[in-house]
Amino acid sequence: EPRHAGHRQVMWEMDFVCFQGDWGVRSLAREQARRAVSCAQWDRHIAAQSTRRKRFRVRCGEEDKAVDDGEKAVERSKQDILRDQNDAFVQWLDENEVYVKDVASWGRPAHSLVIAIETTDDFEPSGRGLLARRSINQGDLLFEVPERLALTKKKAQEVFGQGVITDGMDEFVAIALLLISERAKGRESFWKTYIDILPPDEELNALFRWSEEETALLAGSPTLVAAQSLRKKLENEYELLCEEVMQSRADLFPKDTFTFDAWEWAFAVLFSRCICLPSTQELALVPYADLLNHSAFCSTFFDSEEGGFMADGRNVVLYADRTYNQTEQVYVTYGQKSNAELLLLYGFVVERNPFDAVEISVSLGDKPTDEDDKVLFQQKVSTLREAGLQTTERFPLFQDRYPKELIEFLRFCCASKAELDADVDFGEFVSSTNEEAVAEALTQACQEALDAYPNSIEDDDALLRDRKMYSLLSQNMKWAVRHRRSEKRILLRTISNIERERKKPAYMFSGSAVGNSGKASGTIGAMVSPAASSTTTRNTPSSSSSSSAQKKSSSFSGKSKAAPNAKDSGGDFTSRAFESLSQLFGGKAKK
Repeated sequence: EPRHAGHRQVMWEMDFVCFQGDWGVRSLAREQARRAVSCAQWDRHIAAQSTRRKRFRVRCGEEDKAVDDGEKAVERSKQDILRDQNDAFVQWLDENEVYVKDVASWGRPAHSLVIAIETTDDFEPSGRGLLARRSINQGDLLFEVPERLALTKKKAQEVFGQGVITDGMDEFVAIALLLISERAKGRESFWKTYIDILPPDEELNALFRWSEEETALLAGSPTLVAAQSLRKKLENEYELLCEEVMQSRADLFPKDTFTFDAWEWAFAVLFSRCICLPSTQELALVPYADLLNHSAFCSTFFDSEEGGFMADGRNVVLYADRTYNQTEQVYVTYGQKSNAELLLLYGFVVERNPFDAVEISVSLGDKPTDEDDKVLFQQKVSTLREAGLQTTERFPLFQDRYPKELIEFLRFCCASKAELDADVDFGEFVSSTNEEAVAEALTQACQEALDAYPNSIEDDDALLRDRKMYSLLSQNMKWAVRHRRSEKRILLRTISNIERERKKPAYMFSGSAVGNSGKASGTIGAMVSPAASSTTTRNTPSSSSSSSAQKKSSSFSGKSKAAPNAKDSGGDFTSRAFESLSQLFGGKAKK
């Protein structure tokens, strides 16, 4: 630095001087001080030094803030893109007679909803959603969307022709082909602005699309088997469609557009966003309506009404089921779905899901070696076949009850010859011995299901408490840990409840803890022997769907009534989603 004001153009090259107190060193310092440099040279020297120091700070990690600022700039850029997409979509809706104005007009208040580019639920990201622009009262009309804007099988027939999209083609397949085609058209597509706001490939996290590393965390879960089966079905259907339709009509279905990746993306969109049009019971992808996120505690559902004056056709409408405060997220129900179904088709789980369930499979067991038992075994097999049931059936276990069909099935499997010959109603208490055998079989089935998981519920709880370790997991891995823990909770709760109720066997499976399941489902095998005195279980994965207990008589004496419809029973679980696809994908997937 200059020694005084007149020394501005002189600097001491201290890099070459070491003051040790001797005259020679001081002389060297004075000699070098005479080598003055210009202010411009000094400025360049200082700039170079600053650059070197900055590089050093970056190496030392002192530039983290600058890096964070850069990441925030990128994130702001992404958010700007999302906002631009939202604005374009709102304009498209307005141009197509969907009332979304943010200011009041003559005789009509401003639209009550606004599109959020990012929402959260239980502190987890949940993508786009709809927020209340203002306070909303119960019963208020939230929106009206003309059905003509929806992507349906009829629209696919208009685009490709009925010779290609036949009346017998599955709705999922037809709409998937339409969606892929419209996305490839780009700006030429009528639905271009709508397709732009659909989740990109990397944000569609349904279980059947997870990586092996992520699915490994669900080892032992029956949900994983359902996901593998669903993905295999998608692959098989794509190959079949290529052979029967795409190869013969390459002009409509070019290979570089209708790839398996595009096919998988389309089905991930449809599984998670399609609704069933109330007016026609058609499957449809309805713009704007599909932005609503799910709440297990919501009771609102989509309806259909005739359009008003000068309107063209019917509208998909939604009314508020409760009051909402300003900026609060507005929800809809996707149905009474367990976490298994939500994870399989939507890619998330609900922490406090009142409809959660875990699936087990119970069976009549292997053919016994004793001659008397052989006769009894064959008698039971014949009775099951007459009732339209298999020797192995799948059932869900809920958090607060056992399915009535499960208890009836186990009572029948554990019945002695005298009880079977007495033509008893297995929907009611049979005997203390029979009830105890059922309790033992169900307890063993639950315990073997727990043993199938490589880690315990204590391990899961410890991982969730370790916030540092938990934060290192990907979002899908977090869902996997939460889901497997919820399944174990249900199994442990079932075992605990059985042990508590064993004190009163006459009421063990006859009280409020027994309810209707709607459908039998599951993949964990609990094999039950026919003899009431020697009931055993073992784990076997189910290789094919069993018959639905809902469609058949739920007891084997002919005295009990058939199980009620699944919609009324409160039992939505994985197999319903899987089987509801009309053997392929043809069921009405409600959102």
